[in-house]
Amino acid sequence: MKKKHNQIVLFLLLCILFLSSCSNTSDPINQTTTGTVEEKSTMSVSPYLSITYTEYVNGKNTDNGMVIRSMIYDLITKETKTLANIPYTSQTPLSVISKAENKVYYSAGEGNKGDQLFSYDLTSHKEEKLTNNLFAINYIVPTSFKGELVLAAVKKNEGNLKTIFLSKQMNSLNFLHDTDTDTNTWCLTYNDKNKSIYTAEYSEKAQFEARELAGKKQKPTVPPDYIINEINTETLKEREVIRLQNEQVISLASSDDQLFVVTSRYYNRGENEYNFVNIQTGKRTKLKLPIIAASSTAITQDDSELYYLGGPSGIDKRGIYVFDFKSQKSVPIFIQGDGFINEFSLIQ
Repeated sequence: MKKKHNQIVLFLLLCILFLSSCSNTSDPINQTTTGTVEEKSTMSVSPYLSITYTEYVNGKNTDNGMVIRSMIYDLITKETKTLANIPYTSQTPLSVISKAENKVYYSAGEGNKGDQLFSYDLTSHKEEKLTNNLFAINYIVPTSFKGELVLAAVKKNEGNLKTIFLSKQMNSLNFLHDTDTDTNTWCLTYNDKNKSIYTAEYSEKAQFEARELAGKKQKPTVPPDYIINEINTETLKEREVIRLQNEQVISLASSDDQLFVVTSRYYNRGENEYNFVNIQTGKRTKLKLPIIAASSTAITQDDSELYYLGGPSGIDKRGIYVFDFKSQKSVPIFIQGDGFINEFSLIQ
């Protein structure tokens, strides 16, 4: 009888432990945080794409507005995961996931005050506002896993896009050429080997004059000169790599020794050209590629593969693809559905 009683007690204890463990377990995929972002996954550090994807909250239903899906594509596991859902409030949806810090950096609007840069900690669920004096942000570029962020952004009460270094440790902004109100930083990319940022810049005044001339002649607008510069992230020393005469730079990416540059001789004509530019010599090599690349591109350090937003020639499926330079073939990574792929970054 005593043995039977002990068995009943043991059974009840096991039931209590089982129920207790079930009540304390939560599914991280469905976990809603106390902030404005929803955590989706824990992360390990390996090369990945950070993807910004916008869509309606209710699919095609517009009732509840739009949301920014901040996603990663792991280059090792080939898996795509949504890590954060961010309310769509900014003029240009942007986000960058830092796996090393377990954070998301993103742009968010503050009504008619413009957009600012925020961070969201996926572990602590803490949101932090990192800037106060910006109006719009076009690029957020990490310089390393835990290094500075570089922005292409418009300062409040100004009109041109500036190159801005944001120190995470000092929580401070360094505006390059702060008094320059004419130069626009149109593209940004980071080269870890050279510890340098590469920018594509043009003169706003020259662009205005080109548009005025095109209007008078009733011809397509020819872009002003675009200059690709190297900026050392440690010394801020600058060097001109190449000047492209009357060509627009649509996208800029960096391997260890070369820049991959998407250019066009006219605005909004869809006649894009693809180029390699040697970083040290500035020598340009034009490429004929069976792809249609848009504003986001990234190239591996050894120049073997190109990640691009667009699609292979003749295929009308917009998405992120990887192009193999040896086989000359593209493989889809993430095809756009009902939403819209805004941009992506390669973190390696």
